[in-house]
Amino acid sequence: MDIKTRKEDSLSRFELFIIMMIPFASFFGAFIKISSIGLSNVYSVILFVLVLKRFLKKSYAGINYIVFYFIFFIFYSIASLLWSSNHIEGIRILTSLITGIITMLYIASLNKDEVIVFTKGIKYFVIFILGMAGYEMATGNYLFFNNELFIYRITDFGLRYPGVAFTNPNDLSQFLIFGGSFVIMSLFQKRKILKGSLILIATFFVIANTGSRLAMISTLIVLFLFFMKDIISSKMRSLLISIPIILGIISIFIIVLEVNVYDIIDEFLKIDSSQMYYSARDNLYGSLINTGVDNFLHGAGLGTSYNVSFTAPHNMILFIFSDYGFIWTAGFLFIIVYSLFILFKYRNLFFEKCNYNYFTFAILSIFPIFSSISSTNEQRKSIWILLGLVFALVKLSKKGGKRSD
Repeated sequence: MDIKTRKEDSLSRFELFIIMMIPFASFFGAFIKISSIGLSNVYSVILFVLVLKRFLKKSYAGINYIVFYFIFFIFYSIASLLWSSNHIEGIRILTSLITGIITMLYIASLNKDEVIVFTKGIKYFVIFILGMAGYEMATGNYLFFNNELFIYRITDFGLRYPGVAFTNPNDLSQFLIFGGSFVIMSLFQKRKILKGSLILIATFFVIANTGSRLAMISTLIVLFLFFMKDIISSKMRSLLISIPIILGIISIFIIVLEVNVYDIIDEFLKIDSSQMYYSARDNLYGSLINTGVDNFLHGAGLGTSYNVSFTAPHNMILFIFSDYGFIWTAGFLFIIVYSLFILFKYRNLFFEKCNYNYFTFAILSIFPIFSSISSTNEQRKSIWILLGLVFALVKLSKKGGKRSD
């Protein structure tokens, strides 16, 4: 093996390590310091360099329009600070947006083998945070989570609120909608029923203790869409396995949590920033829509939505409409809808015996709810990691997929 080959092999292993560690660095990196610099900041710089490298190597063929949309989105965010009514908040949001978009763009550049490595990283991360959440709920001891609004309080189940390394329990539940569901679907498709069932139960139990019914409802919808695909395709074995699992989980949570249709509607129309007060989503959303309409073309400027809502937007789409205007919102919605179309069109494309396209289609289908779980969705890495995987699969599908019947 010559020197050049050894260097390339070493670089390849370095990037595979970077890919595997993305979820760990994204959420735990802020708690790990190198001198006074957080590991997450170091990771963002590394990913930025790798994004530039992959852009030059044309790793975004097929999704260049998405890449340019988000690059210009960053530049417009900076420019919009000139007319924003909340510059300080806007600058703080900008930092989170840039690091989130960089993470998303890097994930979007991954090839097929790298996507498989990335999803393994998600699997290990989900198992790790479920274990940590269980420890926190049982003992009330927190290694990283330090939100004083939750660490001294008890859940409806007599346990402590789980937070792991997230800002609050809602953000943990938001990630589990994506990460937990993805791991559950992967295990069931590989016919690892026992492991899948254990992860499913653990995921729902942790989400239940976060107090986020929207997250539980979202996870049920995602898993329902996944199991329905097997039912519709008339796979008897999957049918016999899927129906009892779906009915069992739904029944347990309807009985234990006393969930009904009115609760679901009522819960969506409320925001709960601290689990200590409620505000009406319809009033908040109405204010954001009015701000977007009043600044229809150019938006009110980054950070203004936080002034208008008095807390935070609690909705990523309305955040974009309020602060960026109609054109940027229409572009974002087009990208989401087009991605759904491609993922469904190539829904039978498999990676390592897993139907990643349909998994991701099921999760992206509930994006309007998913992007409303957290108070500051646009700043949450869960959103950007999901979108990165979506765009990577869209790229790979267009490059080598075969249309599903």
